[in-house]
Amino acid sequence: MNIGFAGSDSFSLEILSGLKEMAASRFSLDLILTIPAKSQGRGRVFSDNPVTSFSKENNLQIETISSSQVLENFLAEKISNLDYLIVASFGCLLTEETLALPKYGCINVHPSLLPKWRGAAPIQRAIEAGDEVTGVSVMKMISKLDAGPVWKVGEYKIGNNDNYMYLEKKLAKISLDLLRVFVETPYDRITFKPQAQTGITYAKKIEASEMEIDWALSATEVARKVNAFYSKMCAHTFLDKQRIKLGHVEVLEPYLISNKPPGTLVIGKKKKESTLTVYCGKGMLKINLLQKAGGKWLDANSFINGLKGYSEILLGGNS
Repeated sequence: MNIGFAGSDSFSLEILSGLKEMAASRFSLDLILTIPAKSQGRGRVFSDNPVTSFSKENNLQIETISSSQVLENFLAEKISNLDYLIVASFGCLLTEETLALPKYGCINVHPSLLPKWRGAAPIQRAIEAGDEVTGVSVMKMISKLDAGPVWKVGEYKIGNNDNYMYLEKKLAKISLDLLRVFVETPYDRITFKPQAQTGITYAKKIEASEMEIDWALSATEVARKVNAFYSKMCAHTFLDKQRIKLGHVEVLEPYLISNKPPGTLVIGKKKKESTLTVYCGKGMLKINLLQKAGGKWLDANSFINGLKGYSEILLGGNS
């Protein structure tokens, strides 16, 4: 069996790495597709995405395409020689012509329980929304975004402290367990079922403007936001006009209504364990991991060492 793969980000890399391990005894991994390099960071430097870097390091044949691109004949022929093209978090839409090229079609590994959270950021939006359960759907791709018929799903119960980085790896493992079964199942024994037409939601692309914390929200809502975006973009606030990223928090007294303004940071200095707690619109939040702009991640004790003279300070507002 000849299989190709299309992907670009860290979730894609987890799937590609697992497929490479499977390939030795089950199939040949003949082609890797990814998207063009994007400029990143303050210097806007172009750098390879995780899939490109992995493919180069492992001598895998890789080609770059974009959704607006008409495939060159040589690449269309290579895709036509595949039995399946497996797609995971690719980053661009494949045309109908491309979807029709592999012998048995293009198979998408989507980290949500479709039709819930179709779109660009399903893992983050599930955590942010407070979903109790998420999972992975293995589906046959059609031209409409994440709307194709589903072969199987794998479920996962989201824990209160599960963040994006952790959940991405858990869902990648579930994905690979499903793909092992998929590639070993003869095509004539694979059945795809149409998605339900109710319960459709969309996981819109994450915008940088969403990352600033609104302390008027409840502690539970703020904690979900912090968990949803760690460790990629990261939710942040401002302390004395300096941007502070938050990495790990705990909800304290979730139903507390205080007369202190939301965003009031209380600094508790103790011999054994110093603490950072914040009053929210409802409830309090304990901050365990945070990062100043350009600095490294610090626990509360280390961070407090640089806060001399404060016992309380109001967070938020960069001007």
